[in-house]
Amino acid sequence: MKLRKINNVSLTASNISVGDSIKIGKFANLIIDKIPTDLEKAFQKIREIVARQADNPGNAQLLKRHNVPMSQTTFTHLFAFAKVIAQMFPDLGCKDFGRRQMFYAKNPDAKLSDLFEKHLFQCAEFATIAQLYLQSVGVDSEYVGGEFVGSKTWEFGDQHSFVVIHENGIDYVFDPANNNAGDMPNISVVEMTPEQKVKFQARLLTDKRKVAFFGTRDIMTNRRAFYGYGDGSYLEEDMFFTKDSVSQNMPKMDLSRS
Repeated sequence: MKLRKINNVSLTASNISVGDSIKIGKFANLIIDKIPTDLEKAFQKIREIVARQADNPGNAQLLKRHNVPMSQTTFTHLFAFAKVIAQMFPDLGCKDFGRRQMFYAKNPDAKLSDLFEKHLFQCAEFATIAQLYLQSVGVDSEYVGGEFVGSKTWEFGDQHSFVVIHENGIDYVFDPANNNAGDMPNISVVEMTPEQKVKFQARLLTDKRKVAFFGTRDIMTNRRAFYGYGDGSYLEEDMFFTKDSVSQNMPKMDLSRS
């Protein structure tokens, strides 16, 4: 597994394999002990749908209508993933946060297969299986354990896991725990200028807290929000990077910080 720790809370992971462990929050780990048989069957069903539907003109028209430059094949993977997981495992998501939290408290090194069997999936587990699937079909993507911020008016971010997809110089957020209406995939385009992308990465490298959020636009609903790397603490104006914001000053380089 290729793991990058951003700060004491946020991280990214790619090339995830059976036997790897992903930190969930500050005190628990999600162990990829195996991919459950039923989940493997779901992955195969998704691949079969993509093989049949990747050239569907309806998908091409939808992407064109919403002005989304994502390739039709990648979109079809996300479309099929959202549909199949929701249809095959309608009770997989755990709405009782306390029950899931209690399970992790008793099992700080929790197994993916146990969470799957007990229907205790929330954002971290959904993002993990999405990353496992996407990397298996060659989509350039990474799991992110970070935060979601609905608007700059929020005082604190919500801890959240999602997947970032990189394609032809454009980044997308796939949020598999929160489908849009009709089990449509929750996909957002990352909205940063090239200059802001440089400043965003510089902040993660040089800022003391290493906290930064990028603006996104949902390709279906046009809802704008922020995803990124938080540390569980308060938010500040200069942590946000998006096309419609005032240009931030370049963070000062401090080579003494790791």
